[in-house]
Amino acid sequence: MGGPSGFIGLGRTPWSLVAQMKLTRFSYCLAPHDTGKNSRLFLGASAKLAGGGAWTPFVKTSPNDGMSQYYPIELEEIKAGDATITMPQGRNTVLVQTAVVRVSLLVDSVYQEFKKAVMASVGAAPTATPVGAPFEVCFPKAGVKGAPDLVFTFQAGAALTVPPANYLFDVGNDTVCLSVMSIALLNITELDGLNILGSFQQENVHLLFDLDKDMLSFEPADCSSLS
Repeated sequence: MGGPSGFIGLGRTPWSLVAQMKLTRFSYCLAPHDTGKNSRLFLGASAKLAGGGAWTPFVKTSPNDGMSQYYPIELEEIKAGDATITMPQGRNTVLVQTAVVRVSLLVDSVYQEFKKAVMASVGAAPTATPVGAPFEVCFPKAGVKGAPDLVFTFQAGAALTVPPANYLFDVGNDTVCLSVMSIALLNITELDGLNILGSFQQENVHLLFDLDKDMLSFEPADCSSLS
């Protein structure tokens, strides 16, 4: 998992590694992208958290809803600084992604609220987005030292804390950009109403997928040294 030499399918499809090995649990821990360190993947009995971790159930799926190949979870709210953004019913399903999508994507109405909350809490005026950077909101790096953690709260009260280093992406030239965007930018009808938790926001978090219990558990971890 430390390099781009290939992909491993971990979804609920007949050809995924999970199905072929008849796994009932797996976990992974993504090392920070800018360290050059290897991430970790654990299969079967070796997949376990150091502590109990927070947990949230998978959303029930059916063959006809286009979600049965994923492990969807339900997001209740996002906290950014003093602002709390409540997810609208029917538009609060989250897909947890790794290599495919690196940034997080929110339904547009939520993203617009979220963007305003982050801009108010970061404490720095936005700056121009560097040419070629696929981001909408950027800040001068020196001005975001007081940026707050983000807190994503999922069903059953499972709270994922995302530090500034995991949502303010360094694009060089003393500039960082918000690596959370609107899913409307993709213009893909099948994703309407869905949200995606990207790999940047999962760094240094150990995620355990328990297929027997139909739930996702997670806890903070030093992924580069996990064994």
